[in-house]
Amino acid sequence: MTKEPKKSIKYISLKEAAKIPGASQGDATFLCRTGELRAVKLAGEWITTEEWVREFIKTQGYKNTKT
Repeated sequence: MTKEPKKSIKYISLKEAAKIPGASQGDATFLCRTGELRAVKLAGEWITTEEWVREFIKTQGYKNTKT
C-alpha cells in the first residue's frame, strides 16, 4: 500500500485574501470571527487559504458590496 503525499497548505493573510475578486479584508475578518469563513488564528492574526476564500464565495453566493 502506498501513501499519498500530504498536500501542502499555503496560507495567506486576510489582506492578501482581499485581493481576490469578491472579497474584502473587513468582511473577511468578520466572517473568520463568526466561523463562516474557514481560517485559523496564528500569532493573533487570521490566516486563510485562497481555496477557502474562493470556496466561500462560490457556496455562499457572496459578493463584496464595496467593489
